[in-house]
Amino acid sequence: MLSILIADDEAFLLHILAEKLGRAGHLVLTASDGRQAFDLATQQHPDLIITDFQMPVMTGLEMSIALREQESTATIPILLVTARGHRAPEEDLNRTNITTVIAKPFSAKDLLAKVDQIAAEINKGRITKVSAA
Repeated sequence: MLSILIADDEAFLLHILAEKLGRAGHLVLTASDGRQAFDLATQQHPDLIITDFQMPVMTGLEMSIALREQESTATIPILLVTARGHRAPEEDLNRTNITTVIAKPFSAKDLLAKVDQIAAEINKGRITKVSAA
């Protein structure tokens, strides 16, 4: 079981992801924008963060960069969800702890498989960059 912070400004998607991950046995925290997610992450130190790229107040990428700069959150792995065709510049990704990028639309099954993959890496004590899906 992981503690997972999900950040997305789409309420329906946030609800569905929280429900699916909760049913899979994970402890789930939610945020509706990047600033709220940043604050939760620095307070709660989740095992994994799933964030949308495009959000109000602070984008998922901006939040990921800011978390990497904080000693207490610098090693939290991040799964970035992005609209198909939208790519973050590699130099920006290198300033984050984003281990996985998954494009919308995606199935809950695919997302759960990615979370399981990241959980296995966490359990082995190693997180490596995973190729984008």
